[in-house]
Amino acid sequence: MEKKSDYERERITATEANRTFSDLLDKIEAGRSFVVCRHGRDVCEITPPAPQARRASDCLAILRGRAAVTLDQGFGDDLLKVISDEPTEERPSWDS
Repeated sequence: MEKKSDYERERITATEANRTFSDLLDKIEAGRSFVVCRHGRDVCEITPPAPQARRASDCLAILRGRAAVTLDQGFGDDLLKVISDEPTEERPSWDS
């Protein structure tokens, strides 16, 4: 498999994709993307699917299934500091 640069997808021949399809799927599942070429021409791109949206109830179910987290005494202060250090957005007034 040839990789042109960090900004381009990896290139793979159709033959190599066919011979190593299971390994190729593992790499795609891990987040990598590929351009498949045949006879020197790009034929298709294979990329991981776009993230699917979750409902709030699904997120809560995931969180409830995880182990409890113990926060240290300074967590609240640290969180307030992070929030206060965030730049505020300039929002247009409702009258505009």
